[in-house]
Parts: sequence; C-alpha cells; structure tokens
Amino acid sequence: MKNTLDYRVLTSSSDSKITGIRNDNDQTWFDDTFLKNHKTYKMIFYKNDSWNNYWWENWTTWNKYGMVLKDVKMEKTSKHTDYLSSGLRRGFFVSQAFREVLESCNLPNHQFFEVTFNQSGKEINNYWWFCYDMETGEHTIDFSKCEYDFTYHHRMDKLSSNTNIKTYSEYMDIFYSTGAALKTTKLVFNKNFNTELDLWATQFLTNEIYISKRLWDRLILNNLNGFDISYPVFEIEFSE
Repeated sequence: MKNTLDYRVLTSSSDSKITGIRNDNDQTWFDDTFLKNHKTYKMIFYKNDSWNNYWWENWTTWNKYGMVLKDVKMEKTSKHTDYLSSGLRRGFFVSQAFREVLESCNLPNHQFFEVTFNQSGKEINNYWWFCYDMETGEHTIDFSKCEYDFTYHHRMDKLSSNTNIKTYSEYMDIFYSTGAALKTTKLVFNKNFNTELDLWATQFLTNEIYISKRLWDRLILNNLNGFDISYPVFEIEFSE
C-alpha cells in the first residue's frame, strides 16, 4: 500500500517465546481492585452515567488521561519485555530502556507516568505508561481526499450509500449522530501535519500506532523486545 513517508505499525509481540503468554491474553490487565483504587482512570475509560457525546475528549490529550498507575496485574508467566501488551485504551507500557529510545526521537506532546505491576504478589518496577496526544485530524487531515470504510454504518442503516465527507465537522457529525466513528481505508494528511514525528496515532480514523523507520531502527539497534513491526494495511499520504 502507498505510504509516502514509510511509516510502520507498532503492535505487541505475538510470539509466546518472547512474551511468555501462550494464549490471546495480554501480559498485563486491570482487575476490580485496581479499578476500585483508580477511580479517575475508571471514570475516564469505562463507560458510565457521567459520559456525554464528548467523552472522547478525555482520551485525546495526555494531560486529561495520564496518571501514575499502581498494582496493575501482570500474568504469572509474562516475561518482563520492553513493550508490554495491555488493555490500555491510550498509550502503552514500556521499560526504562524503551523510554530512553523514545525520548531520543521526535514525539507528539507526551508524558511518562510511573507504573508498578503485581506479578503473583511480587512488585515489578522500572516501567512507564507512555501517554501522548492523539491526532484528531481537525487541522491536519484532508477529509475530502480520504477514503472511508462504510461497512458497519451501511449494514446498520446508519448512513446513506452516497455520503460524502469533505470536512472535519462533517466527519464528527457522523460520529455524533450514529455513535460510531468511521475508519479510513486511505488517510490523507495536509501540509499542517508534522512529518518529522517518529510516532503518532489518530483518535478515530485508524486503530494503529505508527512509527517512523528511524524509531524502528533505534528499537532494533538497542535490542528491545515485546513488539512487532508491520507495514500499514491501508494507504497513508502526506502533502509535500
């Protein structure tokens, strides 16, 4: 697929020899005790009566959702990889070594928050929750040139077959009226996007975390583990 700046997709490793996990579970997870002790986290990321149409705004910038996390559960068999799979809705867990590589690169607005894990009663330290601002596309996406996946919306009769999206406002109107965000099959950035970023992700338009080849090379050079790198499935274009 066309990818004019050669970005890759960052995901957690699926190799059980690396992660120590032999099923589809994440290496880390949040139990009821954690949620009881982290009420703000639960309020932000778990749907509740306080949510309105603008709940997503708390997921967009790190200073609205980031916080220190304590006593996150870690699977008994999980290895202490540099990148840990998790049920996080935003950001990801990294080791100190992974953090140092990230800090050597060009990143969106971000912050690292200390996180401790409970692995069968043993406290695991020296990990961080990497929180960063998501790209909404309001000022950086050319919505008129993007291509969208209407499969769900058409199947649920939420949109007509001739829907035409030209602006950010029109895109968000669909989200507010249907309760479901459209994903793109072709993502087109305008000249406002910072193409020097080594990592970015979008709020609604895609589900992926994108990294530059420069960041990928540094992760490999430092022998870090716990992650996989692949090429994007859909097209990404950047204005010159």
